[in-house]
Amino acid sequence: MTQMELTEVFIREALRQTGCLVCHICRESVSRYLRFLLHEHVNDVTTRLRISLSLGFCRQHSWQLLNMEEDHWIIPLGTSIIYEDLLNQVIHQIQAALSAMSAQNKQGDRLRLLDCVRRWTQIPDEREQHFLEPSRTCRVCESSYETAQHVGYVILRMLGDADIQKMYSKSDGVCLPHLRLCLTLADTGPGILFLINNTVERLRVLQHDLNEFKRKQHWHHRDEETTESEKTAARRVIAFFVGENE
Repeated sequence: MTQMELTEVFIREALRQTGCLVCHICRESVSRYLRFLLHEHVNDVTTRLRISLSLGFCRQHSWQLLNMEEDHWIIPLGTSIIYEDLLNQVIHQIQAALSAMSAQNKQGDRLRLLDCVRRWTQIPDEREQHFLEPSRTCRVCESSYETAQHVGYVILRMLGDADIQKMYSKSDGVCLPHLRLCLTLADTGPGILFLINNTVERLRVLQHDLNEFKRKQHWHHRDEETTESEKTAARRVIAFFVGENE
C-alpha cells in the first residue's frame, strides 16, 4: 500500500469521527511519533541532535510525551534521558555566559549579560536573542504540520468524488486553520470548490444555532426548548476557529 493509499484509509476513518478530520489525523500522527520515539529513538544520535536544536519540544508535546510514558510504562525513563541531556546543554550555556561576564567585569567593562554573551560567541547583534532560545521549532509540531499538508492535499483530490463528498457532508468537516491550509494547496477545481461551498453551508447552520441559542436566553422566550445543536453551538464555533481541543 502506497503512502497516498494509506492516507486515504486514514481520511475515510476520520470522516466517521467527530471534529475536524485533519485535527484527528494529526493527533493520531503525533501519538505514533511520540510512541516510536520512546520505543526506538531515545538514544538515536540524529534524533537527539534535532531535539537539542529545539531545546526539546513545545509545552504541549513535552507534557504529552511525559504523560504518555507514565501512562504506558509507569517510569518516565525516556523523557528523563532526553531532558537531562537538554538540561546539561542549558547549564553549559549559562556557565559560559557567566564566565564571559566575569571576564568583562575584571576589565572594568560592565556590560549587560547578553552583550557579554555576544562578544564571547562573536554572534552578530541581530542574533543575540538566540542565547537560551531554540534554533529550530518543536519537531513534533513540524511533523504534525507536514502531516496536515499531506492530508489536505489528499482530501482535496478525494473530494472530486461524489461518494466522498457525501461522506464529508455527514462529517464535521475541517476547522478554520486547516481550511486555510487547504486553500494554499490547490488551484480552482472540483475538490476545493466543494470544500468552500460546503464550509459556507456549515457556517450558516452554526450561525443559526448561535442566534437561536442567544435568542432563547431572553426572558420572553424562556419557555422555548433549546435544541442539542443549539446547546453545543459555542463549543462548535470555538472548534471551528482554533481546531479541536487536544
